[in-house]
Amino acid sequence: MNKPLKSKLEKQYPELYSQIGEIVSKWGNSRDNLIAVLLDAQSKSKQNYLSKEAIQVVSEIMDIHITDVYEVASFYHAISTEPRGRFLIQLCQGTSCTVNKVVNVKDALEAELGIMIGGSTPDGMFTFEYTPCFGACDVSPAMRLNGSVVGNLTAEKIKQIISECREAAKNE
Repeated sequence: MNKPLKSKLEKQYPELYSQIGEIVSKWGNSRDNLIAVLLDAQSKSKQNYLSKEAIQVVSEIMDIHITDVYEVASFYHAISTEPRGRFLIQLCQGTSCTVNKVVNVKDALEAELGIMIGGSTPDGMFTFEYTPCFGACDVSPAMRLNGSVVGNLTAEKIKQIISECREAAKNE
């Protein structure tokens, strides 16, 4: 019995192809699961984004036109097609956080990271961006750090969090 021929992408990116194949198997090969597949694939990326190659592989495995996959990937704020830092800090822009002085948290993060919101540190360690409200109003002002909600933020708490991230990165 002959083994099926490998595609050009599968030959070029065998690890990525295998990884995304497992993700598609986990979620199911249905267009309805595209967002879940893209988010899961992005979470496996060391730079918190979907590379052009990852989008091509998803397109091929799921048999969805590459333009459609790219449109979904570029539409949703939670998905990025540009490299981001090892630690992704997403600061809530919701009403509750705004009322609770999220601007002070923004200033503390910018000072601690040495970058403005919307940027990444030169070492690729942190990316700092705004995000729409994610429902953590009870602990505002809040942010997500690599997807985990961190609330009741103060300048001191920011210093501690950034210090812990830097320490964790050293120990990897």
